[in-house]
Amino acid sequence: MAASTCGAEIRTTLSGKRRPPRAILRPMDEARFAALIRRHLPFYRALAEGARPPTTPAQRRFVAVARGEAEPETEHERAFLRWREAVARADRALAEEGRARFSADPTAAAEARLRLSRKRP
Repeated sequence: MAASTCGAEIRTTLSGKRRPPRAILRPMDEARFAALIRRHLPFYRALAEGARPPTTPAQRRFVAVARGEAEPETEHERAFLRWREAVARADRALAEEGRARFSADPTAAAEARLRLSRKRP
């Protein structure tokens, strides 16, 4: 039996106790995030970019999450979105650094590099 409460699903265990899913209880730590990305990134990207067609309901849901059509629920979905945001953040910082190099302000490039080094997923 599952009931919806504020978007979070509450599950009933075999003993009858109600608890939220494990993913809500414990946020994804760096080691788990790194392990998921290291192991599954080529598969994630192939699904998200359409190079591999989704064959299961979970894969179809992953594609919907990657397109922004659904909210992430699984750790795989959250890890991929977190990775994609980190890549976008690094791209923005590098583009800003490139613009700063050609600007009249000599400290702008150094400040952009500093912002890039501080922002880690």
